[in-house]
Amino acid sequence: TSDTPFAPPPPPPAPGEYEDRASIVVTASRAAEKVMASPVAVLMARQEDLGDLKLYRIPERVTVAAHAQKQVALLSRTGVPYRKLYGLTVGALSYDDDPAPARIIYRLKNEKTQGLGLPLPAGAVSVFQQPVLVGEGAMSDTAVGQEFDLVVGESPDVRVTQRQRTEAEEGKRRQMTIEVNNALPRPVTVEIGLSLYGDWSIVKPSRRLIIRNGRRTWVADVPANGRAALGYTVTEESRPDPDDAR
Repeated sequence: TSDTPFAPPPPPPAPGEYEDRASIVVTASRAAEKVMASPVAVLMARQEDLGDLKLYRIPERVTVAAHAQKQVALLSRTGVPYRKLYGLTVGALSYDDDPAPARIIYRLKNEKTQGLGLPLPAGAVSVFQQPVLVGEGAMSDTAVGQEFDLVVGESPDVRVTQRQRTEAEEGKRRQMTIEVNNALPRPVTVEIGLSLYGDWSIVKPSRRLIIRNGRRTWVADVPANGRAALGYTVTEESRPDPDDAR
């Protein structure tokens, strides 16, 4: 897919003016915060259904000269609401005293009520904020009705540290602590996914965990210039060897 060109952006507003604007501009394979001018007039393809496939037909005859290219917009939407949060997936048994930066996430819902509601093609994503480039990432093919995340880099201001407090019973029981530090002057929402394999299980978390995308996840609202912590225990369950039952 090709990015739709934008008109020159307006001059930046006073500091803090756009901090809480909950809308973005989505163009083909680009997502940008709605603090820029609308895209300039370009040739817009028409979507047609071809079974389960999507056909984008150019509405008029075009020619492409040798060694030249022509841009055709697949879609353009403005005022698309989103949630901005931070996230990281950590191994429930891993630990490191060095803090890791959390990923910057923009979460959207592909529904008509949310300004979208059409098949979104996979491609590159760029997020701009008045008019500075915030970050770049990629997205997968997204069906109508599906929620999706745009991960556009890492934050140096929101950092995650996981430590092991104690280990007992020949390594079959470990107490862990995760700490999130927020150096931003505003509160943030952070999602920490806990990856765990084998016969290990998580017990006695100090905060409620939810299941997101099949993984136990801690969702924390971290205050401005503040911190949040999660303590939990992981245990290894001994399971009988199938050969011993014979």
